[in-house]
Amino acid sequence: MGLEEVARYAVQGGDLPDFGEVQPEFIAKAAVFSRSLGARGPPAEMVAFLVTCDNSLFQSAFDLAVDDADMLVRVLRTIWSGTVGRRSLGSAPKAIVRAWLNRVPPRVLLTAAGVDEPNLAVIIRMVRPRPVDERRGQLFRRVIEERPLYQFEPGPVLVPGDQVPWVAAIMAVRFNNT
Repeated sequence: MGLEEVARYAVQGGDLPDFGEVQPEFIAKAAVFSRSLGARGPPAEMVAFLVTCDNSLFQSAFDLAVDDADMLVRVLRTIWSGTVGRRSLGSAPKAIVRAWLNRVPPRVLLTAAGVDEPNLAVIIRMVRPRPVDERRGQLFRRVIEERPLYQFEPGPVLVPGDQVPWVAAIMAVRFNNT
C-alpha cells in the first residue's frame, strides 16, 4: 500500500487497508489530519494500528486525535476486535488512556453516557485510573455507577383548586390582591 491509498483512506474511509509498507509516522500524521477534517472512523482505526508499531507514536497521535469519549471508545473497540493484530491494550497504552481520563474536562466524561459498548464505565473499570484529586474521583464513581448528573425528586401533585402558600402569596402580589 502506498502513501496515496493511506491518504485516500484517511479522508474517505472504507475498509481497513493493510498498512504494512507505510511508515508509522505517516499513519500518525494521516490520523491527526483526518480527525482535524472531522472524520471519526478512519482516524480511530489508524490510531489503533499504531499500538502495534510504536508506543510514542501511539501516544502523540492519541493525544491529538482522541478528543472525546466517542473517539476513545472507537479506538479501544478497534483494538479489542483484533483487526489491527492485537486484542489487548498492554501497560503503556493503558497508561495513556489513564492519563487521558485524568486530563479531559469533566463535561467530556459526563456527556459520554450515550456511547455504546464498551461504555465509559467499562473503560474506567478496565484501566483503573488513579484520580488526580477528590473531585475527579467522585466523577469516576459517578460514571461507573451510571447515575444521572442531576436527580430530581418528584414534588407534591397539585390539584387545580389547591394553592401552595407561596403560590398564593405570589398571586396576591402579582394581581394586587392583598
